[in-house]
Formats: sequence, structure tokens, C-alpha cells
Amino acid sequence: AEDRASTLRIAIPGRLPDPTNLNLYAPGVSRSDTGLHQFVYEYFFYNNLQTGEFIPWLAESYEYSADNTSMSVKLRDGVTWSDGEPFTADDVVFTYDLLAKNTGMGNSAEVTKAVKSVEKVDNLNVKINLIAANPRFHLNREAFPAVGIWGALTILPKHIWEKEADPLTFKNSDPVGTGPYRIKDANQNGVTLERRDDWWGTKAFEVTPAPTNIQFVYVGDEQNVALSLSSNDIDAAPIGILSAGTFEQVTGQNPNVRAWTQDLPFAWADPCPRGLMIQNDNPPFDKPEVRWAISHLIDR
Repeated sequence: AEDRASTLRIAIPGRLPDPTNLNLYAPGVSRSDTGLHQFVYEYFFYNNLQTGEFIPWLAESYEYSADNTSMSVKLRDGVTWSDGEPFTADDVVFTYDLLAKNTGMGNSAEVTKAVKSVEKVDNLNVKINLIAANPRFHLNREAFPAVGIWGALTILPKHIWEKEADPLTFKNSDPVGTGPYRIKDANQNGVTLERRDDWWGTKAFEVTPAPTNIQFVYVGDEQNVALSLSSNDIDAAPIGILSAGTFEQVTGQNPNVRAWTQDLPFAWADPCPRGLMIQNDNPPFDKPEVRWAISHLIDR
């Protein structure tokens, strides 16, 4: 058995349909129930929505051209993939080209809509040419590798993926990422990840992630998750698994369990429900004044 004290255990809402398929660009593969998004892959920037900080990670900085039709991104030096290969501009150009060519891959439609081409300037600098001027492109997580809340375009290792004739059927069962963990085992009941002692971030940020292992595990329905949390068998249950009532039941039994806030609504106020989307092709919604008027009418 894994050492419980150094293993982080996270509940997932259901079994994994195909634990051998860890290609997050293939339909039906979960990036969150497998830890791929959180621990295996990393992104250029992380947008802290609490503070507004845009945190540099795989990239150091970005800059738009004067007319906002292109963006230059400076990558961080010293980043390596989990197999020791350097992370470079070649990986970035390769990923964008792959997504543009393969329309069945996730993110492909968003990339082709926003990006004209991506050029390598040198190993640590890329230029992204946009189809139209867009000073907010860095916030378009579907077409740019920056995480807002969840998800983002994921840069792939060129040296692994270029060998694959069909990037959609490639199962990527042992994914190579730049993140602090690698997949150790995957089955229908979940995934075990092990810490990488050679993670580039340990040197760059002078930090070692605490858990030796991380497990995403299916323990059953809501009541089973509640029991597992109450008995410290799991450490976290992502949003959507526990109702507020069940959560209160658990905190009554285990004072170590807590949420974002002590009282209702318990959860962090996610920005998603605050968004208003309007089909602006249809009059009168094609007029900005009408959209502003609707926005002003809403009691937030």
C-alpha cells in the first residue's frame, strides 16, 4: 500500500471508460479526472482570478504588436519534458500546426478561427500571427496555453507526437509532460501519479511538491464519497460530487474537512455564471447599445 501520509487522494465522479487512453485531445478523455491537466502538463501562464495576477510559468512574458495582429511569447529557459528533452519553441509550433491540420482534435476549431500561423523566432521565442486584431488573445484559453479557471490549449512534446500518423487514435498511455508528476498506473477506478524528482520547477521555484503520490480514485456515489471524506480515506472531492447538505454532514463528522468559505455558499463564486452570451448576428442584438442595455438591466 502507498504511504497514506504522503499520498494525496482525490475523488472522481465515475470510472474511467478507457484508462489506457490518456490523449487529452481525443474525444471522451477527461483531463481533470486523470490529473493530466493539473499535474502532468503545464501552461504558459496561470490567471489568478482572485488577485488578477497573470502568473508566468512555461513562458516568461508576452507582447502584442502595435496593431494587435500578432503576439510574441518568450519561453522560460531550462524547462524539460519528463523524459529529459528540452521544452522549446519547436514544441509550440508543432502543436499549433497539428491542431490546425487535424480538425477532429479538441481545440482545433478555436485555433483555426483565431490563429493564422505560429513561427519560431529562436528556441525560446515564438510569434503567433492572428487572423484578426485581438488584444485579448492571451485570455482565450481555447487557443492559447494559459489557464483561466480550468482547461487551456496544451502544448505537446514534438519528439513524441511527430512519430504518430494519427494524433486522434494515438492513446498516449504514458504521457510525457513538463509537470511535477508522471502517471504511474491507470485503471478503470482511477489513476496514480508519482512525483518527479527531476521536475524543472524544483530548481526554478525552489519548491518540492509535498505528496509523493497523487491518486484520483472512484470510491462510489455521493454517500460513499462522504464516508471516505469523514474517515480521511480521501482528501478532496471536486465540485459537483457533494451537495451542500451532504457536505455539512461530513463537516459535522470530520472537523478537518473544509471548503472555500466556512458558511454558505461554501464554494468560491465562479465567474462562469456571470457571463452573458448573446447571438449578435441577429438584430437588434447586433447593436452594442442593446447589449449594454441588457447588461445594465441584470441585477447581479
